[in-house]
Amino acid sequence: MLNEKEKRERIYGKEISTEEALERIHRTKSTGLVFDGFNKEEKAAFLDFIRGKKGLRILYDSYFRRIMDPQKDKTRLEDFLSSLLHQKVSIKGILDREGSRISSDGSFVIMDIIVEFFDGSLADIEAQKVGYDFPGERADCYCADMIMRQYDAVRKRVDARAVYRSMKPVYLFVMIEDSPKELLNAAPAYIHRKSVSYDSGAQISNLDRVMLISLDIFRQTVHDISDRESAWLTFFSCDDIDRINELVDKYPDFLELYEEIYAFRERPEEVISMFSEALRIMDHNTELYMIDKAKKELAETTKKLDVAKGELDATKGELDVAKGQLDEANRKLEEKDRIIAELQKALSDK
Repeated sequence: MLNEKEKRERIYGKEISTEEALERIHRTKSTGLVFDGFNKEEKAAFLDFIRGKKGLRILYDSYFRRIMDPQKDKTRLEDFLSSLLHQKVSIKGILDREGSRISSDGSFVIMDIIVEFFDGSLADIEAQKVGYDFPGERADCYCADMIMRQYDAVRKRVDARAVYRSMKPVYLFVMIEDSPKELLNAAPAYIHRKSVSYDSGAQISNLDRVMLISLDIFRQTVHDISDRESAWLTFFSCDDIDRINELVDKYPDFLELYEEIYAFRERPEEVISMFSEALRIMDHNTELYMIDKAKKELAETTKKLDVAKGELDATKGELDVAKGQLDEANRKLEEKDRIIAELQKALSDK
């Protein structure tokens, strides 16, 4: 039975000193130059990883592809997707986004990959740092894009009358680190599977299959790793050593993944490019997020000003009406005064 220290070293490797970590980093000149260009916080984060004190953010695209790339070992991604779908899936290959009608250039996307199953189905696996507003509308657009992509491919190889019969489902899996309000309001539910039905009860098939996964809600609500689904979501969302020990104890095959991740500690020249790319993405995302936030705040302020202007215009209109009524009353008073003056003058003349 391993003690806690041995368990930790089994997963993270032996912890080393800051001096040893710096020596590893600077043994390659180019790696040292990149590291020296980091700011204080970035240097500390990279050092913590090389020392064995903290982990990597697996969901960032470069790390995800290194660990989960189906071209290297498709069984991992197949197992993950099978655990979500509760059925066995087999991956044929990765598809390029080239030619896609829409692209994942949003400020919050941190990982994105499209795969094709052997049965012809397409699946888009995406991770978002901050969940987008209008998640349902966005999901529909991405599914529509995959459906049309599949439709174009099927139409080229089958008779026109058989196109729709030859179409296969398209899947969208979105893992979200910081869920939008629509999903937070549904807590403690953390997986949201889209279902379609018709009020007549007619059994009509639709092609889109959407699954939104709130990793933040999962971390808060799930305290037992009971199946492959919860095991994978723990792997993607957790950096707590006790939780990771529990995962590896229950599902020893995950140890291989952690060993691959922490093998990078010995080769900082390989991981620093991925680390730099993740930082670049985070910085870019932060800039776009601040721009989006500023635009929303400006739109809200403009809306409030428009409402205030409308209320001011309405008040001005009421004041104009009141002024007109007052002017009319003054005119009538003046007319009465004139008539009284004329009567008084007539009486005095007699």
